[in-house]
This record gives sequence, C-alpha cells and structure tokens, in this order.
Amino acid sequence: MSALARGDLDRGYLLMHQALEENRRATGSAIPNTPARAFVSLDHAKVDPAFRGWLLDQAGLLDSLLQSYRATHSRLLDLDGFARRFLGARAATEATFLFAYALARLVRLSRLPRFALSGGFASQLELGLIFDVVLVLDAALALKNPSPSVGFKSHAVFLSGTAKLSLTDDELGEANGRFKCAFDTTLADALRTSFAPKGRALSPLERSIVVSYGLRNRGAHSVASVPALWERFEDVKQCVFDSLFLAVETLY
Repeated sequence: MSALARGDLDRGYLLMHQALEENRRATGSAIPNTPARAFVSLDHAKVDPAFRGWLLDQAGLLDSLLQSYRATHSRLLDLDGFARRFLGARAATEATFLFAYALARLVRLSRLPRFALSGGFASQLELGLIFDVVLVLDAALALKNPSPSVGFKSHAVFLSGTAKLSLTDDELGEANGRFKCAFDTTLADALRTSFAPKGRALSPLERSIVVSYGLRNRGAHSVASVPALWERFEDVKQCVFDSLFLAVETLY
C-alpha cells in the first residue's frame, strides 16, 4: 500500500500479485477469496478497507466510461454487470489482471496537468497505455470467437456480426490500408461521423471498433508519435473502452 501511495504502481502491483501467488499456494485455489485477489481483479466491493479507496478511484473512472457508453449508444451495461460478466470470469483472469493495471495507470494519467499531456512523447505514452486495453479487448474476443482464423481483424468481424452491426471484413481492410498510409489523418477521420470505408458511413460503435483495430496494429509495429492521439485522447480512449464494453455486453 505504501508503494501505491507513493505512485510506484509497478512495485505495488508486483507485490500484490506476489501476495496472490502466496494465497494460491496456501489455499490450493486458483482464485482464492482474499484481499489480494480482490485488489488485482478490481473487486472494489470485497477488497480490504485499507485498499478500497484506491480501487474506488478506478471504479469511478470505469463507471464514467460506462455512463458515456450507455448514453451514446443506448446500451444497458453498467459497472456491476461489467464486473460480474467479465472481471469475474475465470477464463478471462489473465486479461483482467492487465486491465486492472492499465486502468490504474489511466487514473494516474488523468491527474496530470493538461499541458503535460501534449506533444509527441505524450502520444507515445498514451499509445502504450491504450494498447494494453486493446490487448485486453483482443483477448476477450479471442476467448469467444469460434473462427479458426486468428488476429484482431477476425475478432472484429465476429464482434460486429454478433452485435448485429454491419462492419465487414472488406471495410476493415480498407480502413487498415488507410491507417498504414496515413495513421494520424485516418485516426482523426475515424473519430468523425463522416468516416466511410467502401462508401458507407459507419455507426459510432463500428467506428469504435475501427479505431481499436487501427490502434492494435499501430501499437504493435510503431513508436512514432501521433498528434491526433494526444489531441483527442479522451475520444480515442472512449472508443476503445466502448469496443470492450460491447464485447462484454454481447459475448459474456
């Protein structure tokens, strides 16, 4: 707790995960009902009171993102539903560990002054952070996608079909080509309602999936700064979380 209070997230989370490993050895359970397990899986309702304030900050950020998701897309998923369906899913344990840590870093980032979050290095840092959330989305989809095809594109098409959206493999292919040619411009375009691969204007949730797809490939292959990322980070972040929320609401 003292490491977390100092802002040393790496040390704090590593020690908490070591505590979880000790709990596993002691109880023989892969998911022991202990404060360490509650902490690393964002179970803010059960975590030890000494740590509850830390998790409530994360729950607050997550809840605000969910509120925007419901209001923008007329969906129903709330914080309790997300926790029950996804954070509590045994098959998704490893993904939720990374998700909890990424969310903690996003909370810390939100406390920095606005002027510090502008410029090239800010976009590199933000891309690394949001890339971890995209990896969680990738893992969440892979657990449910019955297709033998691997890769985020296959998962995105699967999510689109299951959620009764119209996003196609060809549209994703065109969007990916645009991202490869001019990532910054394409990211800015994909955040607009007029974005229309194959001549069809995409719905907001379809654009969220496209943004997530573009960031998945960018984060894996480039370290170059992206002005549109730091300029519109809040919108980009919401798109990625909306994609994750849609996956959980539709598939879990």
